[in-house]
Amino acid sequence: MDGEITVAAVKVDDPKTGVLRTFKRDGSPVTYATTWAGVDSRWAPGGDKLLTTATQGFDTTAIGPNAPEYVYSQRYGTSHNWSPYGESSTVASTVIGNTPYTSRAYWQVRNTTQVLSPATASDPGAGAPLPSGDGYVVDIAGGGTGARDLGMVEASFPVWANPSLNAPSSAPTALGYSALDAHDAAISNDGTLAFVGTSGDGPAIFVDEGTGPVAVAPLTTACAGQRPAFAPSGRSIAYIAPVAGDCTSTELRVLAKSGNTFVGGTDAKVTDSQTGAPAGMTFANPSWRPRTPAAEKVRLGGKDRVATAVAVSRYGWPDGSQGAILASSTAFPDALVGGPLAGAMGAPLLTTPTKMLDSRVLAELKRLMPATRDRFVYIVGGTGAVSSSVQKTLESNGFGVVRLGASDRFGTSVAVAKELDAGYTDFPLPRNTVFLANGMTFPDALSAGPAATGYFAPVLLSNGTKVPAVVNNYVSGRSQIRKVNAVGGSAATAMRSFGAKAGVAATGADRYETSAVVAQTWFPDGAVVGYASGENFPDAVTGGAFMSNWYGPLMLVRSATVPSPVGSTALAYRASTDQTVTFGGTGVISTTVQNTVASRAGTQTAVWGPTTPVVNNPVYPVPPAAKGTARTDRPGTPDQRGNRLRPDTQDFRSANQR
Repeated sequence: MDGEITVAAVKVDDPKTGVLRTFKRDGSPVTYATTWAGVDSRWAPGGDKLLTTATQGFDTTAIGPNAPEYVYSQRYGTSHNWSPYGESSTVASTVIGNTPYTSRAYWQVRNTTQVLSPATASDPGAGAPLPSGDGYVVDIAGGGTGARDLGMVEASFPVWANPSLNAPSSAPTALGYSALDAHDAAISNDGTLAFVGTSGDGPAIFVDEGTGPVAVAPLTTACAGQRPAFAPSGRSIAYIAPVAGDCTSTELRVLAKSGNTFVGGTDAKVTDSQTGAPAGMTFANPSWRPRTPAAEKVRLGGKDRVATAVAVSRYGWPDGSQGAILASSTAFPDALVGGPLAGAMGAPLLTTPTKMLDSRVLAELKRLMPATRDRFVYIVGGTGAVSSSVQKTLESNGFGVVRLGASDRFGTSVAVAKELDAGYTDFPLPRNTVFLANGMTFPDALSAGPAATGYFAPVLLSNGTKVPAVVNNYVSGRSQIRKVNAVGGSAATAMRSFGAKAGVAATGADRYETSAVVAQTWFPDGAVVGYASGENFPDAVTGGAFMSNWYGPLMLVRSATVPSPVGSTALAYRASTDQTVTFGGTGVISTTVQNTVASRAGTQTAVWGPTTPVVNNPVYPVPPAAKGTARTDRPGTPDQRGNRLRPDTQDFRSANQR
């Protein structure tokens, strides 16, 4: 996992000018096809994007297998740092006048910034996000002593589209290191804190492994650019030390743990600026590149639409579930509006022919809920979509059944919305949004489902550009609904009838671009990105429910090609994508398309990738026997993220079943 180390070689007489140099741990140089200018750099958690801070510049560069591939450039004058998920970075940037710096999150996919903690940081530069994604550490003033301290800011990574899911903005809480003049923090994947400080013995690299700060590497002289960098494995620290007390000549050094601690660890020189930097330059700001596996590529499909739904259920719920959603396999509207219900419950969506329950579906439902007392199914749709015979078969097999249906698709969408109302009644976060999509075609409602889940919202259906009376009455009759977001051009037109409640409209030139715009608008990252057919609905509808459970974007592709807006959005998610999921067999989405979107995903993030080795996971400690193996119950993986979006599953059992 621990790859090469990149370091800035900056001019001694002009520290705002520099070039980047990279070395293996043995000191041998690594040469890329392009030489980057810069005075600071940060490798992304997947190791194939690099943030560089140059004079008046900030670049994001993706590294291809042979030559660098330029992806994005955003102009900032201060350093950025990636979040653990790779989708955003923190920065302290100057504001007008003599006010303090403002900490911001940069949202790559949307090309926007958001204030995390206004006017609090004492120095410009990058903060150090926690590996758990719920805060970061910045430099702050040290309580009037003139020294610096470190402060903990509560924040959310990713920065969710639904603001109620984001941690509240707050002033940093001082960590109490001002006596050491603490600054330039770094945090490892096991939560170990390292920083630069000064004690009675002089400047040093300090670590706090949970028992207080300890000096682990003397620096002899305080120089610019000495911020430490943890190896992706968390077992080594790269840092810059002066040679003979002179900052004009420096060494790149690595401190490795001794057992499970950095105290008394092995300290070794990698190279020095006299050998590895151009004349007149010195080293600063190391960054360690993760070497991680390619993003996991998953295809979920079967010989027909029912088999595909079963395959999705088996993959997503290998240990069973507390319920399931059932809809027609021959019509799309009911399955589409059932997606957010599936996401709220944390349950799969299965499909069956209208007149009889497919035996494969019954077998899968029994696998999901082996104990008769736990069996529960929502049928979405009226008896014209899923017959009374299907319901009777379920009930005769011990399943409690609640049907959410009406005389048409529009009424059914409202019936599901009302059930979500009941399920979220005691949920601590506000539910004030609904999504609207054209109910006469499937693509827009399909991509809307996962986005709606992030707002605890239903997908209501329009009749083209018109709002059916049953939908209008539902929205107008609920004062807590303040925004109606629309997906697709027809729904955007229909949304205007709601006046002040009209919210965000995500539209594109076609269904493919619309799905990409939905992703860009409501998904700040793509840890898991789903791809479904924009030409046929059967495999796609169960994929929509799956992505609602995992709160990830679902984009549409053609059977043989990846539309350009989808491909470019997939590339924008590259730094955070650990897994791509393709719904349907090769007759629905070709192997070429699957490989194309997987290649856009790049490599897995070092801390949270589903198949990257686990080393001292910060929230789920790893038993000794499990080290070096993959786990899927980490924060940041979809099952953990989904749990933030749903209340107790039992809340969604209708009153006659509770």
